[in-house]
Amino acid sequence: MSVTISYFAAYIQLTANKSVNSCSYLDPLIIDIVALIAGFFLICESLVDIFFHKQSPVVKQLVRCVRMAFGSAIVTIHILQFIHK
Repeated sequence: MSVTISYFAAYIQLTANKSVNSCSYLDPLIIDIVALIAGFFLICESLVDIFFHKQSPVVKQLVRCVRMAFGSAIVTIHILQFIHK
């Protein structure tokens, strides 16, 4: 799930300039750094929750996987923006 969402986020970021000319990558670097920290926090926190609560119902594990996927997407988007700057 994380790989799929990260791929989708990367695809959108890499093709954004073709469809929208006013796409801005001029945000301050601190925004990317804070977003990367938040994304890595979501990924790590979700992995720890999955590891420590292996006996949890599937629904709770699915929510943790979705949280990890969002963290992966955030990291992917901001790494691509950082590379593009």
